[in-house]
Amino acid sequence: MFITVRFNFVGFKSFLVTFFVIIQFVAYFSGIPSARTGLCKQSMNENGDGLGQNCVGIGPFFRALMLEIVIIREKFSSEGTTDNLVHLDVQDLKRFYYRTPIGRVAQRAVRDQVVEFWDQTEAQTVVGFGFAVPLLRPFLKTSRRVVALMPGPQGVMHWPMGRDNVSVLCEETRWPLNSGQADRVVMLHGLETSENASALLDECWRVLGPGGRALFVVPNRAGLWSRRDATPFGFGRPYSLSQLEAQLRRHSFAPERHSAALFAPPSERKFWLRSANAVERIGRRVSSRFAGGVLMVEATKQVYAPTRRGLSIDMRAPLRALEGKPIPTAGRLSPRFPATTPRN
Repeated sequence: MFITVRFNFVGFKSFLVTFFVIIQFVAYFSGIPSARTGLCKQSMNENGDGLGQNCVGIGPFFRALMLEIVIIREKFSSEGTTDNLVHLDVQDLKRFYYRTPIGRVAQRAVRDQVVEFWDQTEAQTVVGFGFAVPLLRPFLKTSRRVVALMPGPQGVMHWPMGRDNVSVLCEETRWPLNSGQADRVVMLHGLETSENASALLDECWRVLGPGGRALFVVPNRAGLWSRRDATPFGFGRPYSLSQLEAQLRRHSFAPERHSAALFAPPSERKFWLRSANAVERIGRRVSSRFAGGVLMVEATKQVYAPTRRGLSIDMRAPLRALEGKPIPTAGRLSPRFPATTPRN
């Protein structure tokens, strides 16, 4: 049963597009003038009581149905654009993750996946960028140092509560860390809302040490969470797995493994909130990329061996004068100095 529901989720957009075409053909062969020029140009008339006058002959049911199709079609046609890359406010993110039931469900689901990726972080420096503080709390006790970087357009807040602050306000492309200082970097609500993703990935590569690992958590383009603006995952640029891995490879990252989270729908109904843990466990076993609301890709920093000539070490040749003269051997004469008869 779950496989069927997952297929419907993935093909939901294709189903709506096909249904829209069928309605167009039905309206065309029914003799409706507006259908020959496309769907009704105005979804609502001036009084706001349904479709325009050209669609009056369809009937109340079809008027309401086509109104819903127009709204959904306009919503889908505006998705996938990168013109509206808006940084969410830190107070809105804090309110979602710490004060709403659906936010706490999302926090627990993603954080459990992060802990499974990185279960050994003793004596290591863990850095979070964006709004990664919901994922950093398990590392406060075990890691050597935890730093939460928050971009300027988003804002910053004191974290953790009741303890010394470890959050820092910084620019997206200029982190206040030395090169190679971080052992682990986790990014949440940072890459998909960045106006310069290439420079951000270059800065992440600079901060990571040799062999360091980075975990990127982004909205899944095929998931339901990126379709709803009521959650932070509905903002910014959603990714598919192939798009994210290709972008990481272009910036000298080597994707190692991937996973997905948030298999439950982004609903605040009590049924889905109570069954979220069970849906997450089932979703992890069934799929690791398609049905989840977010994608998680772990990548390592690639450092190539230097091949330029100026970096080699020059070795001096040993002095032959210190080796001494060869010992002469009896019975052997040099051809350049033939033997002569001694004079009387």
